[in-house]
Amino acid sequence: MKLFFIFLLLVTFNAQGVPNKSVSQDFKNTAFLAYQGNPNAQFKLAYAYANGYGVLKNPKEAVRWLRKSAEQGHPGAQYYLAVMYHEGNGVLKNPKEAFRWYRKAAEQGHAKAQNNLAVNYCTGIGTSKDLRKCAYWAKSADSNGNDVSELWNKFELWKHQ
Repeated sequence: MKLFFIFLLLVTFNAQGVPNKSVSQDFKNTAFLAYQGNPNAQFKLAYAYANGYGVLKNPKEAVRWLRKSAEQGHPGAQYYLAVMYHEGNGVLKNPKEAFRWYRKAAEQGHAKAQNNLAVNYCTGIGTSKDLRKCAYWAKSADSNGNDVSELWNKFELWKHQ
């Protein structure tokens, strides 16, 4: 809790001790809940850091909060943490770690994660190439509203159902 108050002071006042008007009350409330371990608030705080909403853009800090939320099972955080590892944004690029987080989110029904997991299985990025698993996850993504026709045709997935 002590760290939260130090953090709050840092984002509330600039280096000259003048109140920072760009930090909204919503951000402060979100930060408070995030520091208390709320996975939804942690995800929202990560999103703020990733995009520079209410704070300076900070991909490393975004990853830190995404990880906290993802480890508590938040599928959106798991997906975006995978994207960060996939792109090397805020962390070293790591296809295996990206695959691991895509799979966790996909298993919870996250449609974009299901699509990206299918792509990983089709291409062998971060895992062994497995067209049967690719077809399975592509069908899952499709049933959740993602158009996978290009992937389906490119890898002839109908042959691997």
